[in-house]
Amino acid sequence: MTNIVEPNTFDSSQYHDDCIEILREKQWLLFLEKFNGSNEEVTKQFAFTFNGEKALIGNFSFRVLEDTIAQSLGISPEGEKYFKTKQFKEKSWTQFMSRSRVSSVNWKKGVPRSWLIHPWDEMVYIIQKFVTCEGRYSIVYLYHIKLLLHLKGQCTMSLPCFLLQSLTKMSKTIQKKKCNEDKSLYHFGLINILVEFEVQRRGKTWKEFLVANQIKDSEEDQEQHEYSGYMFDIDEEIPVHKSNDVPPPSSHVRTRKMRREAAQKREKDKIFTTYTRRSRRAQKTQSQEYQPESNAHSLMDIESSAHS
Repeated sequence: MTNIVEPNTFDSSQYHDDCIEILREKQWLLFLEKFNGSNEEVTKQFAFTFNGEKALIGNFSFRVLEDTIAQSLGISPEGEKYFKTKQFKEKSWTQFMSRSRVSSVNWKKGVPRSWLIHPWDEMVYIIQKFVTCEGRYSIVYLYHIKLLLHLKGQCTMSLPCFLLQSLTKMSKTIQKKKCNEDKSLYHFGLINILVEFEVQRRGKTWKEFLVANQIKDSEEDQEQHEYSGYMFDIDEEIPVHKSNDVPPPSSHVRTRKMRREAAQKREKDKIFTTYTRRSRRAQKTQSQEYQPESNAHSLMDIESSAHS
């Protein structure tokens, strides 16, 4: 079982409408909606055999290039050939950042995702889950900003080129560290899309491909990588929006129903606590009011007994 948990599918209902509209305008929405499950054994064989141009899964050999990735995902290969190590004008990131945090930014260590303003904080979260696949979603780096600039229309970069470089880097790491491949294995959903596209192009079904190459189609394997958006990385931070006129992004930790129920419970607890405090205060006040009177009665009884 791998250590990095990746989403099995993209559910647009989990994200804010602003984000979905941006993805639709840049033709990323159809690409993200292609994510539909994964197979760990297929991913492992791909990673162990991919050389930057070709992969071998069982007896199934196929090429993976920028053009084939573009065709599989339905996105354009045009644009700047950018990857993580390439630098760019850093000051372009300020437009995505909260003004109070700009002076504290240190890109060598990355910045908390909660420092980004809406909707770009949520857009980075989507990028991290489906494009860069780091497995940790709380930290933002400059290459995330580059992808945000592309989505905002301020530059044009080739997503197929970026993904090809990412697949190559992952495969080289796996092939170098054979004894500990699970910690470095990712892009499960993307690899599944690429392989299935090639299988269908050759007139075969996914089941026929698995049987021919003796790969188990285990639902349990799929469940290991599947989550609905409510499981999260231990470092995950959900941004808090102070502005009343901008609705917060959809929570990636809990559903709206769960958040509403939690808020109702907190409100009930608050009412109960307030009621309890008031009751105790009233009892204390009442006891203080009656105490002098009882003392007065005691003195009168003593004086009457003395006269008698």
